[in-house]
Amino acid sequence: MKKLVLESIRGTLVVVSPHDDDGVIGTGGLIYNLSQRKIKTYVLIMTDGSLGYSKIEQKNNIRQIRREEAKNAYKMLGATPYFLDYPDMNLTEFKCWEKTNGKEGAYQKTLRMLRSLRPETVLLPNSSDWHPDHRAAFDIGYSIANLASISAVIDFGEPIKLRQIASYKVWDELNKVTHYFELSEETQKVKEEALLKFKSQADILKSVMIEFKKEYFEFLK
Repeated sequence: MKKLVLESIRGTLVVVSPHDDDGVIGTGGLIYNLSQRKIKTYVLIMTDGSLGYSKIEQKNNIRQIRREEAKNAYKMLGATPYFLDYPDMNLTEFKCWEKTNGKEGAYQKTLRMLRSLRPETVLLPNSSDWHPDHRAAFDIGYSIANLASISAVIDFGEPIKLRQIASYKVWDELNKVTHYFELSEETQKVKEEALLKFKSQADILKSVMIEFKKEYFEFLK
């Protein structure tokens, strides 16, 4: 396992986050440090978070609550979030190019985003996490990051110059940890403050073992 050095990540970074808080849990410290180095970071939030209510009175407006929380959290880290708004716990249904009813699937929307944002590094959630949205987000991100880098579907934009793909730990252990990123005390505090922005998720996050001293990655390319 190697120490991840900031100099190894050049150009734009895209983090694929199944839910709004996952990108902060798994990569918040790295995002913050890269933003201090003026590295552009974008976070693709794949689902709408509509099932993340722990109080019944939140049920009808949890989507908007979480959207505002996410904007505030990623602003603190120096990243820009994009909301793809697929239904929570149902991302697998959209793991396609086009649905049978003619609506575009997540492959199309994600390809448009990557060709527009033009990342050189893409970070994906752990493919082995128990949550189906995490696994689906990995599959979508991995397939489309590679597709975005070749001369295919050219009407969606020019191919990107993809240098690196890695998965990051959210909940379950990675298949193989290849790198870790060590968080300074300052970075730990910023990450903790960013997570505190998700006030609606406080009860849920208490049950998650969140890493504050190190973040773990499996580089796949």
